[in-house]
Amino acid sequence: QSDWTWVAGAFVLSLLMAHLSYHWVEVPTRQYLSQASLWREIVAIAAFGVLIGLAAVTVKLKSFEGRVPEAVEIAAGEAKNLNHHVDECHQCVDTSCNYGHGNLGAIVIGDSHAASVVTSVNQANNSQSRIMLWSFNGCPTAKNAKFSPITGKPSLACFNFNEWIFDQVRSSYNNVPLIIVNRLGFAVFGPNEVFEPTRHNHPTIYFSEIHEFVNASFINEFKKNYLDGMCILSKKNPVYLVRPIPEMGIDVPKTLSRNIMFGRGNEDIKITLAEYHERQKLIYQIQDEAAEKCGVKILDPLPYLCDDQYCYGSKNGRPLYYDDDHLSEYGNKFLVPMFEQVFKDHKIGVR
Repeated sequence: QSDWTWVAGAFVLSLLMAHLSYHWVEVPTRQYLSQASLWREIVAIAAFGVLIGLAAVTVKLKSFEGRVPEAVEIAAGEAKNLNHHVDECHQCVDTSCNYGHGNLGAIVIGDSHAASVVTSVNQANNSQSRIMLWSFNGCPTAKNAKFSPITGKPSLACFNFNEWIFDQVRSSYNNVPLIIVNRLGFAVFGPNEVFEPTRHNHPTIYFSEIHEFVNASFINEFKKNYLDGMCILSKKNPVYLVRPIPEMGIDVPKTLSRNIMFGRGNEDIKITLAEYHERQKLIYQIQDEAAEKCGVKILDPLPYLCDDQYCYGSKNGRPLYYDDDHLSEYGNKFLVPMFEQVFKDHKIGVR
């Protein structure tokens, strides 16, 4: 879609196919129908309609195993390997979204990135207690955060959700480990997807005033309110901040499966470590200050998703993400050792 040679070629091919379709299909069909009786016309049109309808239903309902090479199916299939249970409680002020049973072991708080890793937190705990999820798509865990108009969401939805969280923690959940997972780069700098270039550098939230672009005033407001939120949560609870999950910028399953399908190889999707740190530099600084000021602990996913050069969106031909920035149910299991530290600390009473 970003290569104008292909785009121009697609237009030319579309015109050519339209020309051939007109002369070989449309004109002969119109000539036949104009000469046929009304009854034959109705039968012919109905027959074609039934044929097309049956084909559409078959394609919709039936899985054609072996239609494409297995490597393509593995790569493309990861797009559906996500936690569908989260749909029941994501973006709700509710305490019923639990994974596992028994006493409450931890609460995972944040946006859709929190929802995408909650099952790995549950696995890290060996299901010895239940894990609760409080998540709202696109809403960073910061005091006074409101959705920017560019999101198309009610501005106070994020504010109200976070206020509910702060109230719940203060009143009912003392000394419960809180794991905070946010796509903060998205909140501050907007999306980094290659297909949304017009939204780059546009904050998706605001505090006292709306900022169309990232500037010093917005950054100062974000920093203050984020730190305020972390200090509120950590006052009576152990808090664990997860460093930003690497954002690939392209749909990993779609890109990898198409690369294999069209003979471009199955080289793993990745970004450089330098690209990651360039986007997340400010976020790191603010999280480090939260650790120093509020006593929160930092959990770093990079040792599990990156090496000394690259952060990987796929490994050995299998995506770790179900889109461009959310870990799949396969990919999030790479973080189980990271989350195990939460339960080791809490078990021995280390905050």
